[in-house]
Amino acid sequence: MANLPFGAMLWALLRNVVGSAFRTLLFIVSKQPANALDEMVAMGSILVHPFRLLRARRARRPPGNRQSRKKAYIRIKRLMTPRGAAWRRLTDMVQGFLAGQAPVDSAGRHHHSTAEEEDELPPPDTGAVKRFLSRPGVVLLLALTAVSLAAERSLLGGERLGGGALVPVTGGAGDLWAFYTEGFHDVGLGSNAWAPPYVAVLAALSTLALGKTWLAVSVLLLGSVPLAGASAYLATRHIIPAVPARAWAAGTYALLPVATGAIAAGRLGTAVVFVLLPLYASFGTVLLSGERRRARRAAWGLGLLLAVGTAFVPLVYPLFAVLGVLAAVAFGGVRRGVVTSMAIALAVPVALLLPWLASLVTDPGRILLEAGLHDPALADPVLAPESLLALSPGGPGLPPFWVTAGLVTTALSALLMRRQRMIVAIGWGVALYGMLAAILVSRVTVEGARVWPGVPLAFAGTGLLVLVGLTAHRLAELRAGGGLRKLGATAVVAVAFSTPLLAAGFWVVNGVRGPLVGDAPDVLPALAASYSKNGERTLVIEGSAFTVLHARTPLIGEAELPVDSDARTRVRTAAQGLAGGRGGDAATLAQHGIAMVAVAPPVSAELAKRLDSQPSLQRMSLSDAGGLWRLAEPVRRVPAQPGSALHTPWLWAQGALVLVAALMAAPGRRPSEGVESSSVALAGA
Repeated sequence: MANLPFGAMLWALLRNVVGSAFRTLLFIVSKQPANALDEMVAMGSILVHPFRLLRARRARRPPGNRQSRKKAYIRIKRLMTPRGAAWRRLTDMVQGFLAGQAPVDSAGRHHHSTAEEEDELPPPDTGAVKRFLSRPGVVLLLALTAVSLAAERSLLGGERLGGGALVPVTGGAGDLWAFYTEGFHDVGLGSNAWAPPYVAVLAALSTLALGKTWLAVSVLLLGSVPLAGASAYLATRHIIPAVPARAWAAGTYALLPVATGAIAAGRLGTAVVFVLLPLYASFGTVLLSGERRRARRAAWGLGLLLAVGTAFVPLVYPLFAVLGVLAAVAFGGVRRGVVTSMAIALAVPVALLLPWLASLVTDPGRILLEAGLHDPALADPVLAPESLLALSPGGPGLPPFWVTAGLVTTALSALLMRRQRMIVAIGWGVALYGMLAAILVSRVTVEGARVWPGVPLAFAGTGLLVLVGLTAHRLAELRAGGGLRKLGATAVVAVAFSTPLLAAGFWVVNGVRGPLVGDAPDVLPALAASYSKNGERTLVIEGSAFTVLHARTPLIGEAELPVDSDARTRVRTAAQGLAGGRGGDAATLAQHGIAMVAVAPPVSAELAKRLDSQPSLQRMSLSDAGGLWRLAEPVRRVPAQPGSALHTPWLWAQGALVLVAALMAAPGRRPSEGVESSSVALAGA
């Protein structure tokens, strides 16, 4: 700063103050108070002594006229840090912190150069952006993003994403927070049950998205393929050492039929779990690695992510719990603290989701369901054996069998290898476990719909991909041997790469084929919404089903609230009487706050005639957009019911638990000698 021109000195001062403050924050979060203090003292020594800096600048000012001083500054500039080097060091520091590494001194230390070092020119900088874009993980992410945008072209640019299992996305972050925190939910026929916990996750993400719920849902659902590829690539950095094998495994995982099927059917829960599943595998291997401090941090992190996945798909918890207990039993005798770490990982989701999980215990069938609506048309009644073998869960938007046949063939060829039999056994064990769970849950019917086995098949696909990735180096050794071995290894590699290429090509050509649309219609007629300003409810009839709505379209999660069975039965009987022309009990509808009856399009002439014949109904409109009738009976306003006495205290306790778990999972200082690789630990076991 003493040598720089005045303008460059001010910019350098600002840049160093911001960078030093950011590094101090990283040191504090990573539990390195000594380094944080060094950063503050170093920057403070400049800020609290401005006159010393001025004296130094005056003493170092080159003599002569303006032209000679300019030449001196040019010579000084050759010894300065190259353009972008400070930004590169800061980004490397942040990337290391996100990867679980504590910030090290070389990323942000205040370096005092010696005379010998000043004689050496710094190496040229190729540019942080260019280096970042050339990384294999970034190339993979950009490729998957391009494939997703091309395949989802019909869903982009719409006003309202919805269809299938996804309720048309409306409202903002404030609406979701209000829905999650209120004790009594004045939606439908009213409910004082606990709101689904995934609503809090969506509310938090919507808050980060500047209150836009549609943006958060679009990123999670439509961006699940590139997000899953990125998480798989990052999560396997300690499991699969070879970068090409990691990139192949991540790309293949992201394009599994589970992902494309979840997007086509609007299954937001499966999409979120599909992104988190590689992180479960990564945290699980770190937990079993043996280094006690890292294992405990991994246990808390795994518990938090497992709670998020369980909130969207409750089936995730029992599926992972079985594997976790087996791993704790297998490794508990040879790794200290494994049992305790696994207990922490399994206890955190239960503690965070306790009231909601308790309501699931009273209705065990709901454990097999996921976030969203449950339409019987979204799942196949009977899955063919070849579909399960191809990791295809059935339903709309799935590729044919031959697209993923290459992955299964490559995994079967690994059974012929003589080495690494333990890895092959573990990988196929996880795969068969997922397939068996998929067979069992796909035979179960809950609320009139077959359970979709997407999440169990995602478990199976993860096992197969890790197995192939860990044994990929054997193919390179066989190719180097020449002869028939080289020919066979080349054929296996070609078959393996056929899966992501065929899956991407098929998805791009055919697009998203399913009930999910980018411009879903509003389920509540605009005329009904304008007449429902005083809290009146609207009975919407669609075929043989009915829904009770208020003055707005329901938010995500509201349709999943349990309703009193007696009230629902009385309203259903009255609605069937009106629609069947049998003189339905309009007084029952009015007693439950229902003031209007809407019929979703298309409205048959016979149904309209029957409703017009009811003396208790007055037609307000009838067109291709639907029909609307108003009850002549005086409507009774439904009073709010008190919620659970534990509701508000539990919300505060839940927030405190999340904060404690996040702090316990924060990375700390690592030993300088490094730690044992998870793949080595897995192979040694």
